[in-house]
Amino acid sequence: MNYRVFLTPAYLTSLFALLVGAILMTAHLGVLGWILLLAGIALNVVASMVSHNREELRKAEQLERSAPAQGQPAATRTSSTARS
Repeated sequence: MNYRVFLTPAYLTSLFALLVGAILMTAHLGVLGWILLLAGIALNVVASMVSHNREELRKAEQLERSAPAQGQPAATRTSSTARS
């Protein structure tokens, strides 16, 4: 798994919100801390899913480009590549 893909600004912001929320909860600002903590968790989930889906789409596109066209006769495939 490529972890650099997941280091997006939204993911890093969610980690920051989790950290600040935890600090505020220990500093007797519980309501604000819980709000930031829950918002950080929600943003983390969304950022992770978007990054994961983008990575899967990129892998599928690479696989589609590297695989030969299915259902076409071999002569058609070679003639289309010969024109390029």
